[in-house]
Amino acid sequence: MHVHWSWLSLGAAALIGCAHEGPPAPTQDGKLALAQVQVRQIATACERYKQDKGQPPEFLNQLVPEYLALIANDPWGQKFTYPSEPGTCEIVAKPPDGQAISSRAQLPTAYTK
Repeated sequence: MHVHWSWLSLGAAALIGCAHEGPPAPTQDGKLALAQVQVRQIATACERYKQDKGQPPEFLNQLVPEYLALIANDPWGQKFTYPSEPGTCEIVAKPPDGQAISSRAQLPTAYTK
C-alpha cells in the first residue's frame, strides 16, 4: 500500500489543531443575537406567569422551573435587569457598549416551557 505522507501529515496536523483550539468564541454580533432571544424568552415566560397569577413575578427565579428550565446570565456574564419598570415584564440586557437590549423591542418567541 502506497501512502502519500503529505496527505497524512496534513490530516494529522488538522486533527491536532482542532483538538487544541476548541469551539470558536462567539462574535459580538452572535452575543447580541443571543441576548435578543434571551430577553424575549424570559419576558414571554414572565407574561405567562402574570397571566396565570395576576401579577408579574417579584424575582425572575420565580419563573423556574414552571415557566423556564433555567435563567442563565446574559452573553457577557451579567444578570438581566428586571423589572426595568415596576409592574412590567420588560427584561433588559446591558452589553459592554452601553446599548441596552430590551424585550420590548424583540419579537415574541416560543422558547418557553
